[in-house]
Amino acid sequence: MRRVVPVVLLSWFVTPVTKAVSYTTTVLCPLSPPSGMSASPSGEPGTSDGGQIVGSYHDTRDHATVWSAGGSAVDLSTDLAPGLVKSYAVATDGNQQAGYAEGSGGPSSDHALLWSGTAGSVVDLNPVSLPGVTASELFGLSANQQVGYGVGAGTGGNNHAMIWSSSAESAVDLNPTDFTVASSIAYATDGTEQVGEGEGPGTGYSVHAILWNGSAGSAIDLNPTAPGITNSEAFGIDQGQEVGQAIYSAAAATPHAFLWTGSAASATDLNPTNLPEINGSVANATNGSQQVGYGYAGGGDHALVWSGTANSAVDLQTALPAAGHWTSSYASAIDSSGNVFGVALGTFNNVTGYFGIEWSPNQSGGATDIGTKYLDIPNGSLSSLTAQVAQGFNGGNWNGTAGITSSAAAADSSHISAVGIIQNNQNGSPIYSASNLFEGTAPGAGDILIKYTYFGDTNLDGTIDGSDYSRIDSAYLADLSNPGSMTGWFNGDFNYDGVIDGSDYTLIDNAFNRQGPGIDAEIAVGTAQIADSVGTSSVPEPRGMFMAATSIALLSSRRRQISGKMINQHRVCGNHTDRLRSNTQQQLHITLARNPSNEASFPYHHLCLCLHRSARTGGR
Repeated sequence: MRRVVPVVLLSWFVTPVTKAVSYTTTVLCPLSPPSGMSASPSGEPGTSDGGQIVGSYHDTRDHATVWSAGGSAVDLSTDLAPGLVKSYAVATDGNQQAGYAEGSGGPSSDHALLWSGTAGSVVDLNPVSLPGVTASELFGLSANQQVGYGVGAGTGGNNHAMIWSSSAESAVDLNPTDFTVASSIAYATDGTEQVGEGEGPGTGYSVHAILWNGSAGSAIDLNPTAPGITNSEAFGIDQGQEVGQAIYSAAAATPHAFLWTGSAASATDLNPTNLPEINGSVANATNGSQQVGYGYAGGGDHALVWSGTANSAVDLQTALPAAGHWTSSYASAIDSSGNVFGVALGTFNNVTGYFGIEWSPNQSGGATDIGTKYLDIPNGSLSSLTAQVAQGFNGGNWNGTAGITSSAAAADSSHISAVGIIQNNQNGSPIYSASNLFEGTAPGAGDILIKYTYFGDTNLDGTIDGSDYSRIDSAYLADLSNPGSMTGWFNGDFNYDGVIDGSDYTLIDNAFNRQGPGIDAEIAVGTAQIADSVGTSSVPEPRGMFMAATSIALLSSRRRQISGKMINQHRVCGNHTDRLRSNTQQQLHITLARNPSNEASFPYHHLCLCLHRSARTGGR
């Protein structure tokens, strides 16, 4: 089997949160064929790192290719040794490229190859000092170390994980000796340690993630000790962290992204708990504090970044330029500054295909756009975060250059959508709990909840009803006798000006009169161009309310008596936002690489950010 290992990245949930991290996106280049070649990609693009992307193109044969950030494509296959007919670039560290070439004898004649940006720089790493090893492939590299596997009669026909130091003579067999593993592959290295997988009697013939420190005797079995986990693989490593995926036998064999710090007991399940649209995930790389990869989003894959926990996942696809139509995205590398590199599939500037992508974190300044999402922030400051939402509100335009805003609310010309913020126990006891979930989760009693919703939805339940009018009425009356005593979204200050008056009644009235089932299909379009890193998740549509006509009439009458002339005195500039929209996006499902000998264990395997093929030499 051919599997290529993407690199991993991570970033998101901060506790407490004082400033959310957001991402802006640079489209580095379309992955067009090399000059003079009329061809199509022979698989998904390979890994991307530092603005460099690798993969392969096919005309009469497969050509290993590297792209730079400016878009130039270099065919790496023109100087292959005689007998090598196809080539594939699988991984890059931003300077060198790793892969392999297939000989006329098929996969059993593969040679591991290393390039330095040009076809003429190719180095054949097929081992010459390991008896009986006749074929090999590279899957990862860092500094002057490369990893992959070798196979032949000397390995009993099984794949053996190997490391190289830039020459064929330097190959070292890593197949574990301290526990019985028949077959193994190394996928990534940080220059000192290596990660991959192994299986055999010592693993109960299940695939287990393996960590090495340069020798066969150093192997550590990383398979998580949590109940129900059967298989695992490690795909990325850096700064004492390892990342990959694991399978729960009871979870329909859906992969979950995993993070380790050197032992099986340290395993952390990263499968997003804050992104309900994500069903299954893989972590490909890490910078030691953040992890990157992708998640399956029901028809397409979305690039993800984590900050070490399952509820810190950020969907980076929402940060792709709105001017394009994007179907899938994958994150394959993250640098020490948190810049994420990967690829996206879609149409942009009238070009359809794969594009190299860089996501850059906005650590300070700039607004956090929650789009059609929500935030659940433990231990946050209600006053501080309300001030950030007020910055994003920006006089009702929802386009503030700082704070927390919503591009969906900014586009709402009917002026009924907004960003609301409350503390879960703001009325003295938790509004949401295990028996009354907030967007499918049970927040802590003191959590700060921020949500894209209707103006007037005081409790963020997605609809405007009598309870919302009751809160604003009570607060308005209390404020008359004790000015400034009642404020905040929960009490009816929907324009964040610190007082509850006719302007706020106008906002709730406008939204109340327009809410309903007709709007549901328009909610949550992926308009966000910046993905926040405070644990976003898709927001279900604000629900249409159902009330008896008499109740509506009574409520409307009572409301108008209270607001009276003040509505005329505080008329809101309207017609400024487009309708709430649906988060439905057409997604293109990208097939993941399969393990043909273990399909029951990994029905869709590690994301093939680089080219994969369906069979491999030897092994299981």
